[in-house]
Amino acid sequence: MPIEILMDTREEIQDLGFENALVDPVGGAFVRFDDNRSIEVYGISDEFGGCDKQAAADLIRQAFPERPVLHRSIHVSLFEKVSKKHPI
Repeated sequence: MPIEILMDTREEIQDLGFENALVDPVGGAFVRFDDNRSIEVYGISDEFGGCDKQAAADLIRQAFPERPVLHRSIHVSLFEKVSKKHPI
């Protein structure tokens, strides 16, 4: 599956006009588009490991300048998920 993800990503980038784009995995994360219009970058990829979430958030901000973009480490997201299910 990781190869397919990179191939799809390369095609999407090339469709944007970057015909000679090179795509190499440097890590991954999840991106959530919330109902309140914010975008959150969090977690790590099972296939590619973690990425620089600040850099990912900066790139997403360029694509969606009208929306707030947040980023968090995996530890915060996991703690929040557990604490929501089992309040202290």
